[in-house]
Amino acid sequence: MIAPASLQRPIFIVGTVRSGTTLLAKCLGDHPEICWVHDEGTEMSTTWHAATRVSLGVPRLACEHCLPADASAATDAVREQTRSAFDALFRQNRAAGEHRFLGKNPHLWNKLPFLKALFPDAELVVTSRDLRSTVLSTQFLWMRLERQYNVRHYLPPEDDRCFRCVSVANSADLDPERLFPGGKVTVLADYWLRAHEAIERAVASSSRAICVRHRDLVEESTRTLDRLHERLGVKPRGDRLNTEIDVSRNQRWSVLLSEREKHELNDWIAEHATRIARLTCADTTH
Repeated sequence: MIAPASLQRPIFIVGTVRSGTTLLAKCLGDHPEICWVHDEGTEMSTTWHAATRVSLGVPRLACEHCLPADASAATDAVREQTRSAFDALFRQNRAAGEHRFLGKNPHLWNKLPFLKALFPDAELVVTSRDLRSTVLSTQFLWMRLERQYNVRHYLPPEDDRCFRCVSVANSADLDPERLFPGGKVTVLADYWLRAHEAIERAVASSSRAICVRHRDLVEESTRTLDRLHERLGVKPRGDRLNTEIDVSRNQRWSVLLSEREKHELNDWIAEHATRIARLTCADTTH
């Protein structure tokens, strides 16, 4: 079993889609001790799928479903192959002084026991965005991917499932309320809640999970990044965001969601208030 030094205490950013995983990865990747590793996209999906054969539901990969994976899937062979592939990609991308591996992938929320079995000393950074902003941004993402890849996204009713990526031609028989673009906003809210509940179950006994709210990163970037760097064991540098972001972006839902959608979300939030209140890593402001 290989244990390359480059994979000691790797950092993985997890969260829902449109929760700010890419922005946070860019910020952490700017630190001189950390290398954000990615392949054909920002998420290492190609390498994840090739090394582990886990299904991620990514349009450009030959995996339509995004299925859960538990620790039993991390066989010795899979662990060896995955660590070897990640180590090789890290060595290709890192610069001098970058000794911490950083990866991000929002498709991992229902695979965290698998991730922890592959990398027992991994440090998880959980990024979250408020429910309404996540819903709006996910709507826009699914519209863009339909135009780009001619696919739609379907959320199965099972609580451990993530979005299924299906061609437009094969989507006619799926429940239209759970199919996007065009589905019900409360289904997107259900995705937000199931993902955060799964993440919290997976990190409940771990001292290595660090929670970061997207709004804090946007509105108080220096303070948020300094705290995060300290928790990760790298030197805080007083960094600010490396890109200008409108601090009001998390309020766009109030203009861009329809009145019907806002009422539906309000009712859904009231119905699930107890479950939402139990969350400790999610941005539950609304």
